[in-house]
Amino acid sequence: MKKKKNWYLLILILFILAMFFLASKLEQKKETIIILKEQDIYPDLTQSNEGTVIVDFKAVDQDVNVGGVLPTKILLFRSRKVSGLVIYYLYNEKKIQGGLPKITTPKVNLLDGVLHQIAYTFKKGDKQRIYFDGEKISESNYIPLLPITGFAIKSQGEEISTDKGNINFEVYDRVLTEEEIKVKFK
Repeated sequence: MKKKKNWYLLILILFILAMFFLASKLEQKKETIIILKEQDIYPDLTQSNEGTVIVDFKAVDQDVNVGGVLPTKILLFRSRKVSGLVIYYLYNEKKIQGGLPKITTPKVNLLDGVLHQIAYTFKKGDKQRIYFDGEKISESNYIPLLPITGFAIKSQGEEISTDKGNINFEVYDRVLTEEEIKVKFK
């Protein structure tokens, strides 16, 4: 009986050590997400089956340096209608990431003070695409999240708002063609 108690104690100690290890790793990966403007006032998608989001964006590094804190991500769009749909600029990697499931683009220079256009299109049972300045740079299948109710998922990082930079949105309830996106960029 004493050996059995020792095993239980050993397992408990190992479990506690594993939890401390995991907690320390999670703390190291904490993100800082910069929100350039409160997005609740901007239009959102009205359906999760298909649509297009166009973000016109102009900023420089100083615009996203808030109180000496550099971001890990810059939030470009977060849908309130389509669960899980967000579009970020990954600051350190210099890539755009978004969609369902997430797709990541090749490197792009978004913080050069020039007006850029980021467009995201999606259609259930078809593709999702990310365009940068009128050119398609990433594509994969679009798979919307199943609606889940009863709990909320908290952001994995600290969100800091600032009114610096210039960001504007256009939202469509259909997939714009590549030609339509190019025309909107010009």
